[in-house]
Amino acid sequence: MDVPQANKAPTPHSGLSNYRKLKWCLWTLVGLVLVVYGLRAFVADVYPIESSSMEPELFPGDWVLVNYDTTMPERGELVVTRGQGGSPIVKRVGGLPGETLLLTPDGDVLIQGKDERRLERGGLERSGPPLVSVFDPAYHEVAEHFAHGSSLVDPWTQVDAVWELDGRGLEPGSHAGYLRHHKGIHNDLVRPDGTLEHGPISVGDAAVSCEVWPLQAGGEFVLQLVERGDTFQVRFDLSDPADTTATLHRISSAGLGSDVLSGQLAEARTALPLSAWTTVRFLNIDNHLRVLVDGVAILDHRYEINREGGGPGGISTGERVLLGGVGCQLRIRAIHVHRDVHYTQRGEYGVNAPVLLGPNEIFLLGDNSTVSQDSREFGPVSLDRLIGRVTRVVWPRERARALESVR
Repeated sequence: MDVPQANKAPTPHSGLSNYRKLKWCLWTLVGLVLVVYGLRAFVADVYPIESSSMEPELFPGDWVLVNYDTTMPERGELVVTRGQGGSPIVKRVGGLPGETLLLTPDGDVLIQGKDERRLERGGLERSGPPLVSVFDPAYHEVAEHFAHGSSLVDPWTQVDAVWELDGRGLEPGSHAGYLRHHKGIHNDLVRPDGTLEHGPISVGDAAVSCEVWPLQAGGEFVLQLVERGDTFQVRFDLSDPADTTATLHRISSAGLGSDVLSGQLAEARTALPLSAWTTVRFLNIDNHLRVLVDGVAILDHRYEINREGGGPGGISTGERVLLGGVGCQLRIRAIHVHRDVHYTQRGEYGVNAPVLLGPNEIFLLGDNSTVSQDSREFGPVSLDRLIGRVTRVVWPRERARALESVR
C-alpha cells in the first residue's frame, strides 16, 4: 500500500535564493534607469514640437528624436538650439559660417561662400528643405484640382485613378489635351489629415510628377511648368516610344528679361515604352530645371532670370502646371504637385541687405516662413548654442519616419 508523503519543509537556502533574485532584479532595474538617464543626458532625447514654425515637416504634437551632436551641421539639417530665453527651438540650417546670405523677394536663398564671387541660388544641388506637397492623389481628386478638355471637345476619360487621353484628333497647340492644375501654386500645405491648407503667397518654384503609359506610337507627351513670365516644357516625341527624344523648351512672354532667348534648351534620349508605366518628374527649383525618368536625371539646365509675369509685382498667374499632349494616346496616374519653401520678407537680418556670418555662426530658418521666428528676426546663432540634430519623428506612430533634406 502507498504511504502518503508529508509536505516538504522549505530548505534553509530557499529564502536566500528569493532574496538574491529580488536583489538581481532591483540592480537590473537600476542599471536600466542609469542607461536611459545616460542616453538622455549625453546621447539623445525626445522633444515635443509645440509650434507650427516647421510645418509641414513637423507639426505641433509630433515628438522628435534629437541626437546630442554639436559638430558642424550641414546646410539643410534640422537642428535644436537654445533660444534667446534658453528654451530649445527647432529650425533648419540655411547659412553656414563665413557665408554671406540674402533672402530674395521671390522667396529664394542666395549664398556667397568664402571662395565664391557673388551671391547665387543653389539649385537642386544645394541641400535644403524637402519640397512641399500641394496636390497628393492619396487625399485629393484630380477632377477637383485640374481642368481638362474644352467647351468643344474633351479627349479625357477616367477609370478609377487612371486618366486616359485620346489626343489623336487634336489640333497642334490645343489645351484640351492637358490636365491643367487651376488652383495655382501658393504657400499651401497638406495637413496630417489630408486637408489642403491654402496660403496667400504666390510661390514660383514648382515640380510635377506622374506615371505615364503610352498606348500606341505617335504624338507628343508634355509636362509644363510656368514661373512668372516663363513657360518651361519637356516634350517627349512618341514616334518611337522605345527610343524617345526628350527636349526641354523655354517659351517667354515680353517683359523684364526679354533679352533671354526662348527656344530649345536641352535634348536627351530615353524610353517611355508601350504598355508599361514610367515615372516622369519635372522640377523648376531655384532657376534650375531638371527632368527625371524612373528616377534618372536625363535633362538638366540652369537659367539666370525669369521674365515678369502678368500678376502684381510680376508674379506667376493662371494655370501653372500642365500635363498631357497632342496627337498621342496614353494613360496617366499618380499625379503629384510640389512647391519649394518660400521665405517671406520679414525681420531685418538677411532681408533688406546681405548678412555676413561669422566663423562661429549659422543662419536658422523655419520652413513655415510666414509664422516662423528665426534668424531673420534674432540674427545669426552661435554654434555654442547648438544642442543637437533632429533625426526622426518618433510619435505619433503614423508620422514616424527618418528626417532627410531631399528635394
